[in-house]
Amino acid sequence: MVAIATENTIKDKKDVLERWLKATIKGTEFVEKNPEIAAENILDSRCGGPTFNKEQELWVIQKSIPLFDQTKPGWLYENQIMDFANAYKKLGQIPSVPKAGDVTDYSILNALYKK
Repeated sequence: MVAIATENTIKDKKDVLERWLKATIKGTEFVEKNPEIAAENILDSRCGGPTFNKEQELWVIQKSIPLFDQTKPGWLYENQIMDFANAYKKLGQIPSVPKAGDVTDYSILNALYKK
């Protein structure tokens, strides 16, 4: 539920990011309303696959739902983004952790929530 994009992507592919964020919001709303179905979906090979455990996924979903911002589904705050960035760095998925002020651009999300 985190979009990490370069400045070039934000500039050149804003429409793609907007569609991805709309889908994220819609997915978050679905998970909140249908946690059992969402947990079952983890078994789909496009989401995780048959080696995943749907009961464990349901537990994670149920523990996560209260953490979601109820007024803005899919919204992430800067501290959450930095936690993800640090985790991605530790896993070797990104080369460095950006400075906190450099990671957040809420312009697309703000526009989506105004619609």
